[in-house]
Amino acid sequence: MQFFKKTILAFAALAGFAVPVAALDMNRAGTVVTIMEKISEESGEDIYYGAGDVFLELDYNGYIAAAGFGEADWIATFDEVVTGYMATIPQDEFDAMFRDVVAMLEASTLSDEQKAELRQDMVLHIAEAQRARESGMVHAQAVLPYADRLYPMFFGE
Repeated sequence: MQFFKKTILAFAALAGFAVPVAALDMNRAGTVVTIMEKISEESGEDIYYGAGDVFLELDYNGYIAAAGFGEADWIATFDEVVTGYMATIPQDEFDAMFRDVVAMLEASTLSDEQKAELRQDMVLHIAEAQRARESGMVHAQAVLPYADRLYPMFFGE
């Protein structure tokens, strides 16, 4: 159920998707991952695309500013790390995540009409997630060394 919640939050955040313009370097990615870990652990907040502003609000200990990030820079770099991580997930695994969500929808007790509406929305969001993943390919090499650290923040332990 945790995955379902995170996936829906990611779907909602993807509406503001923008294509990044420069490649992320490994040191900067590592700094962002470390900050994500600290804030996620302290707040219990999940990591998902578009949550950079949420993490700004939850940064009660000033990790983001101490690392030299301004608001816009933090949000952009946070999204680069997230899309870069999405790009490290093999395509078949990425597709399987959405199949699992669709299967949960189909198994739900919602009416056929409600399921049809949600299914239609999901098709759009899945396409947006794929575009975000593809845009993250430019960041994948910088994020790959941190994939094992990012996994539990996205999918739980």
